[in-house]
Amino acid sequence: MSTRLPQCIQPALEPGSVVQLRSGGHPMVIEAVGDDGATCVWSDKSRIRREVLSVDVLKSSTTGTDAIIIIPGLN
Repeated sequence: MSTRLPQCIQPALEPGSVVQLRSGGHPMVIEAVGDDGATCVWSDKSRIRREVLSVDVLKSSTTGTDAIIIIPGLN
């Protein structure tokens, strides 16, 4: 008998999503998603940067957002 590990579910990455490299770094906004990856836009304080990155290296981020997290059952 083998024990199955829980499956990690990656939230859908879509235009407007705030993401970050899994290794850390600047918060980025997804501009577009295509077959070759996600076009991400961010600022390094000197200029606006844009790069196509594999979705495998991205994670959702709340850094730099005004997101409100709602946890069901907590009042």
